[in-house]
Amino acid sequence: MVERTIGMMQMRRHKTAIVLRYIALVLLPGMIAFGVCSFPAKAQAAPTSLYSISTSVGINGYYDQHHLVPVLVKIKNQGAAVNASLHVTLSPSALTKSTLDGTLQYPIHLAAKSVTKKVIAFPGSVIGSGSPLELTIGNETVASSVLSGNLLGNVALIAVVSNSPQGAQFLSGSTDPVRQEPVLAERISPSELPSEADWMDDLTAISISPKVLLQLSKAQTRALDTWVKLGGVLLVTGPGRLSGTWSKILPLAASGPRAVPSLSLREFAGAATPISGGKVNSYAKPISSLHGIHIWAGTAHIPLLAEGSLGRGVVVQTGFSPLAPKLLGWTGNASLWSTILQKSLLDSNNAFPNLTGKSGASSLSNASDTLSPMRIPSLTFWGPLFAVYLFIAGPGLFFILRRYRKEPMAWWILPAISLVTTAAIYGFGSIQRPRGVLSETVGMLELTGDGQAEAYSVTGFTSPYTTFATLSANGLDFAVPMVSPQGRQHGQATVTFGTHVLSQFEGVGRWNLRYLYAQGTVSGTGQIRTTLDASSGPITGIVQNDTPYNLQDVAVLWNGKLFEVGNLGSHAQTVIGPKTKYKGVRGNWLTEYGQYNGDITHGLGRALGSYIATMDSGLSFPQGRAMIVASTDSMAKAFPRIHTAQKVITNEHLVFIREFAKVRVQ
Repeated sequence: MVERTIGMMQMRRHKTAIVLRYIALVLLPGMIAFGVCSFPAKAQAAPTSLYSISTSVGINGYYDQHHLVPVLVKIKNQGAAVNASLHVTLSPSALTKSTLDGTLQYPIHLAAKSVTKKVIAFPGSVIGSGSPLELTIGNETVASSVLSGNLLGNVALIAVVSNSPQGAQFLSGSTDPVRQEPVLAERISPSELPSEADWMDDLTAISISPKVLLQLSKAQTRALDTWVKLGGVLLVTGPGRLSGTWSKILPLAASGPRAVPSLSLREFAGAATPISGGKVNSYAKPISSLHGIHIWAGTAHIPLLAEGSLGRGVVVQTGFSPLAPKLLGWTGNASLWSTILQKSLLDSNNAFPNLTGKSGASSLSNASDTLSPMRIPSLTFWGPLFAVYLFIAGPGLFFILRRYRKEPMAWWILPAISLVTTAAIYGFGSIQRPRGVLSETVGMLELTGDGQAEAYSVTGFTSPYTTFATLSANGLDFAVPMVSPQGRQHGQATVTFGTHVLSQFEGVGRWNLRYLYAQGTVSGTGQIRTTLDASSGPITGIVQNDTPYNLQDVAVLWNGKLFEVGNLGSHAQTVIGPKTKYKGVRGNWLTEYGQYNGDITHGLGRALGSYIATMDSGLSFPQGRAMIVASTDSMAKAFPRIHTAQKVITNEHLVFIREFAKVRVQ
């Protein structure tokens, strides 16, 4: 009986196993199909092996950590055409005291089976920090490259734009006497010259020949022209036959070769050794239609070396070839180019800011410490208020209760007084608390005198609510988000560099300060038009405000004096004459100007005044130039504007404006 039962159980197990195998065979194809269809992302993922990325930093790998640095990015795509994005993530660092925080994003289209090149800019502090530049398609990173280069030390970097590998040879051994730094001359090909003026702001000078000038693209020509107008030094080696923009800028024109005694060149360089043969070939003649040309060496008819001004910068042109063997072999050659640099730098005024460092424009973020929620009532308000409270709750109440013999009532009167006081303080705080976003912008407009300017600013904002905001700028080339070191819930910030610069902030916590630094060369800013004459002694003339802004506390600084011009509305003018009030300036002009214009030394302008103080605040202006300064509380069109779903309660602005003007002295 037992054996029969065991046999029946084994037979049932055998049949069950057969049924299960049959079911598995039937369901297996469906399970495979389900598994394949359940993971479409794997099938659609971009193969990372199809993409590679390489970068080239600055000028031949050299960069300044406190300036914007151009980065040439090369992307190899072995697949189909696709839209991608380049981005780098910045994080604040206590070690480097950096407050940059957010993501910089550059959309890019990759053509099929080709190499795509793109030049973008990053803060120099990012280079070498280990932050990778990532290429993403969709939400997937398909390639990356760590940004690295050679950090500049105490050297004067000069870019020599030339097709010849030996093009920079003539600058060997020269120095920058103004900063007392040796010259580092780096040759680059014409195609490597940046196409944005702000991407060349760490260069002491740029050297180029007329022939190579003609090889530049329209964007490069425009950038180089703007760079000089904003205070750059352009060294043009030799004359040439040019047309268009450069024919109106260069001080010398091409002519037949003529031998000129080299004594004037030797005297200009302060060299003891004469040039071999005693003569130098000049291939130039002065352009008679241009005014303000200074012949440094040679004669008025056969110049060897000449300087012309362009905006806040200078153009120095040689009538000879610097690569001539007799000049390269001359022991005074290094002294010659050192003297050229010295005079050129003293005759120019650079408008480009440092982004970071002790004199960095990012320090303008300190202005937002004065946002209204930070402005608690002063001690003169709270002191008397608490004194009254203490008197009522202390001796006053005790005297009254004792007089009427109601001392036991103190048990409920004192809590009542405290309750009323607490309610009053809470009510006062509720009234003072803003119901939306508080925003402030401080910035600089460095005018060139022809409607262009270098503009840079810091916009700060905060709110009692979690904030989502967008800041857009018209015409500015670069922006980077920043944070307050005291904040905690910074949220996310992304700056996208497309057809225009768009900055988005998401999830910024309550009362957390967020900033956006923006910089770029802009047009349409107008100028402060002047006609100034000091040929008879004291300066006289006309000052006209041709900017679109109402200017406050306009002043003209000239020959150790500060002339108080007053306020000027847009397109208004005034006369500087014997009745114009002035004061003598000893040392730092900002001290005297701050007493005249309190806006830049108090409140919102305190950070602006501190930043200006880190700039060259002496009176060593370019030769024959006066400095015109003013401030405005008008919103400059170039600076970012904040857009948010919340109501913007306050939106204050303070901009410092500066321009240099020619003064007739003879």
